[in-house]
Amino acid sequence: MSETILHILLVVVSSIFSAGIAWASFKQLRKDVNAIGKKINDSEKDALRRHHNVSLVLMLAAPAKKEREICELLKEG
Repeated sequence: MSETILHILLVVVSSIFSAGIAWASFKQLRKDVNAIGKKINDSEKDALRRHHNVSLVLMLAAPAKKEREICELLKEG
C-alpha cells in the first residue's frame, strides 16, 4: 500500500469514528434535556395538586360562618 492511500484510509476511519462519537454525545444530551423538562413538568403538576389539596382541606375544616372569608383569601393567592 502506498503512503497516500494509507493516509486517506486513516483520515476516513478517524472521521467515521469522530462522527459516531458526536452522534452518541448528541443523543445523550437530548436525553438529559428531556429528563430535565420532565422533572420541571412533574414539579409543576405536584405544586398544583398540593395547592388544590390544601385549599380543599381549608374549605372542609372551616366553620360555615368563615367559608366565604376563606374562599376570598384563597382566591387572592
